[in-house]
Amino acid sequence: MSNFKKDVFGEGGMLHRHFGKGYEMRDSQINMSLAIVNAIRNREILFAEGATGVGKSFAYLVPAVSPTLRNSLEARGIKPPVVISTSTKVLQDQVFQKDAPTIIKATRQELKLVLAKGRNNYVSVRRLEEYIKDINAGRVEFEDKDVATGATDLLNKLSGWLSDSKSTDTYGEFADFQMDVPSEIKQSIESDSDDCRGEACPHYSECPYHRQRAKRERSDILIVNHALLAIHLMTGMVLPNQSSTFIIDEAHKFYESVSNIFTIDLTLRSVERFLKTFRNRLGKLREKVLDEDQRISLVNALNRLEKRREQDSQTAIKFFDAIQKNVKEVAISRSICSENSERFGYAIETPSIPWDELDTMLSDYQESIEKIASEFDVDLEPSEDEDDESLSPEAEEIHIEIKSIHELSVSLRRRAKGVLTQDDTETYCYWTEVAPIREGKTDTPYRLRLHRTPIDITKYIAPLYKEKNAVIFTSATLKGADSFDRIQKQLGLPEAIESEDGEPVTRILEHVYPSPFPYKDNVEIHLFDNVLLDRPAPRASDDEKEAYFEQQACLVAYYCRLRGGRSLILCSSHLLMHELYTRLEQVFADMGVNVFRQFGTDRLKETVASFKSDETSVLFGVASCWEGLDAPGPTLETVIIPQLPFAPPHPLLEARKALLEHPDEDWFREISLPDMLLKLKQGAGRLVRSSTDRGVIAILSPRPLSKNYGRYIITSLPPGRIVRNPADALKTLSEVL
Repeated sequence: MSNFKKDVFGEGGMLHRHFGKGYEMRDSQINMSLAIVNAIRNREILFAEGATGVGKSFAYLVPAVSPTLRNSLEARGIKPPVVISTSTKVLQDQVFQKDAPTIIKATRQELKLVLAKGRNNYVSVRRLEEYIKDINAGRVEFEDKDVATGATDLLNKLSGWLSDSKSTDTYGEFADFQMDVPSEIKQSIESDSDDCRGEACPHYSECPYHRQRAKRERSDILIVNHALLAIHLMTGMVLPNQSSTFIIDEAHKFYESVSNIFTIDLTLRSVERFLKTFRNRLGKLREKVLDEDQRISLVNALNRLEKRREQDSQTAIKFFDAIQKNVKEVAISRSICSENSERFGYAIETPSIPWDELDTMLSDYQESIEKIASEFDVDLEPSEDEDDESLSPEAEEIHIEIKSIHELSVSLRRRAKGVLTQDDTETYCYWTEVAPIREGKTDTPYRLRLHRTPIDITKYIAPLYKEKNAVIFTSATLKGADSFDRIQKQLGLPEAIESEDGEPVTRILEHVYPSPFPYKDNVEIHLFDNVLLDRPAPRASDDEKEAYFEQQACLVAYYCRLRGGRSLILCSSHLLMHELYTRLEQVFADMGVNVFRQFGTDRLKETVASFKSDETSVLFGVASCWEGLDAPGPTLETVIIPQLPFAPPHPLLEARKALLEHPDEDWFREISLPDMLLKLKQGAGRLVRSSTDRGVIAILSPRPLSKNYGRYIITSLPPGRIVRNPADALKTLSEVL
C-alpha cells in the first residue's frame, strides 16, 4: 500500500485516468482516504469528520473497493462485504446509483454492489394479489374517497409493473414505481414481517424482499441504512454473518436511528388499523373454510365483532382523547407549552394512564382467535417442527393464517402493555409526543403517539465493536466543543472495547479534514452581542416575547431584502417559524418574493425542489432542513439562524441526563452544548455547497459574543470572515423598532 496515494490520487493515477482533466486533487480527501485504508487494514475504529467539499463518499469508497486491500484482508480470513450505512435514502441512492459504480468502474473491477432497504419498501406479491381480490369483492373500506376512486386503476398498473420488472435490480421497490401509492393502500400490500409466511408462501420464489435478501449474501459492497444496521445488531439476521468492515456515513444520526429502532409506540391509527385488519382477515379465512361447523364458528365470531365495530372504535377514540386532554393539561401546568403554543407540538413524560377498558377490548380479540384456533385444532405454541404432513395443503394454509392472525393480536396487545404499564422506569423512558397541527387540520387524537424508549442504548451498539471489526464513523459534523467525546460516549466508547483490566483492546482514532472551499474570500459570518434581545424564557411576559419576535422578524426581513430573497431561515421550533412567517408574509409579498415553509406540508422533497427552482425565493425550515438541504449556486446566498438550536426540554433527554456521573454539573457541558454545536455546524453548512458559492451566515443571537461558551460557537462555524454587529443591520433595526 506504499504507493496508494500516488497510484490512486496522483497525476496519472487511477482517478486522474478515469475523470481526465475534470479531476481535482484534494489533500483532505487523500488524507482521509489513507486514514480509512489504515483503519480497515488494522481493524480500528476511526472517527473522521470531513467538512463540506472534502468528498467523503469517494474518500471511503476507494478503500472499500481497493483490490490490494481486499486481497490483503482475504488472506487474513476477513471476507466481504464492506457494509456502508447511511441515514437518508437520498445519500443511500446516491452512493448506490452514482458514486460506488463510478469508483468500481475506475478500478476496472466487477464487484457485486447491492442496495438493501427495509422490507416495507417492497411490494408483497401475495398481499397485492389478495388485496385486489378483496377490492373486487367489496371487502375493503377506504378512509379516503379519492383513494377509493383511483384504487383499481392504480393496483392494476402496479401489478403490471411488478410482472414487467422481475429482471431489474429494483424489482418490487415502491420507489421505482412511477406513481404515488397512498399510505392506506401501501400498508395493505407492502412486505410485512407480521404477515409473512416465509417459504410456506406460494409466491416465495418471486418475493421481491426475499430475492433482495438473497443478494446480500453474495455482495462485495452492501449499502444499507442505519435502521437496518441497528436491526442487525439486535438480531444478527439482516447482514451476512461474515460482515466485519463497516463504514457509517452521516454518523451523527446513527445514535438516533438505533434509539428509534428500539422504541415501541402506540397510536390511535395503529389500534384502528388492527381492528379493521383483524375483521378483514377473519372474513377472508371464512371463505377458505369448507367444513360447515367450522364455517359457522367463523361466521358467529365475525357477526359478534361486526356488531361491536362502532363500540370498539369509540373505545379506542375515547382512550386516546382522554390521554390527549390529560397530557395537554400537564404540559401547560409545567410550562412545557401554553394554550397558544400547544398547537405547535411538544413532548412530555407519559402520565399514569388507566387502560383497563382498552386492554379488555384487545384481549377479547386475542381470545376470539384463540377459541377459533382450538376449534380448528391449531397449536399456537411454536415448535421446532412446524410441518404436519397429515394436513392437506388447503388445511395447512388455514392453520398458517390462524397463527398469523393470532400473532397480530398478541403483537398489538404486547405493544400496548409495553407502552402503558410503565413497569420499568429504570430501563425505559415512557414519553408522549404530540405532533404539530397541520395547516387546515383540526386538533385530533391522531396527533398523539405514545413511546417506550431504552434510556441507555450503548449495549445495543456494542456488537459493532467485535475485536476483528473495523468501523469508520464519518460525517461533516462529529466534533462538538473541540472534542469527539459526546458522540463517542453516545456510541458506548471507549467502555465497549476495554478489556477486563481496563486497557483498550482496539485503538480509537480521531481526525478532522478541513474543507478546500475558500470561505475567507466567499463567506461573511454576522454575529451580534448584547445590542440584541436574547431569547425570552418560557415564563417571560407576553410583552417581552412580542418585542423579541418583532426584533427577529425585522432582522430576517433586512437580510432577505439584502439579497433579494435567496435565503434559508433555519428555525429551532415550529412556534418560532410560525411567528416569523406570519409577521413577514406581507413583506415578502411586497418584495415579489415567493416564500416556502416546511411546516404545513408532508412533502419536504417537493418543497425544497420548488425553493431551488425559484432563484429569488425564501425557505423557512425546521428539523431536517438543518442538514438535508443542498442548494448550490445563487438560489441560496444567506443562511439566517434566528436562535441557537439548543434542544427543547424532552423527557428522553432528561432520562439520559441521569446517566451522567454528575448530572446537574455535567449536563450542559457534556450533552446540551455539544448537541447544539453539531446542529449549528450542520445548519451553517447549508450555505456553501461548491467552491464558487458565496454569501452570509447571520446568527441573530447575542450568545456567540456574550457567553463564555461563545468561543465554541465561533470555532464550530465555517472559517469565514467574522463581522461583529453589522452596522447596516443595526441601523435598519433601530429605524423600524
